[in-house]
Amino acid sequence: MKYFLHSLFVVTGIFTFFSCANNDNDGENTSTENITKAKSISYSIIKAYPHDTSSFT
Repeated sequence: MKYFLHSLFVVTGIFTFFSCANNDNDGENTSTENITKAKSISYSIIKAYPHDTSSFT
């Protein structure tokens, strides 16, 4: 069990290191010119239900 936990800790550490250290950005194309605006979704309220404001949910 101790060997398993040690191995799991080491594998998790290696995975975290390589996933966080991925830096493929060479400094090109880092501007915000290519970012598009999110589409907005319209909505309408069909019915409002009364509620007890003294209740705790």
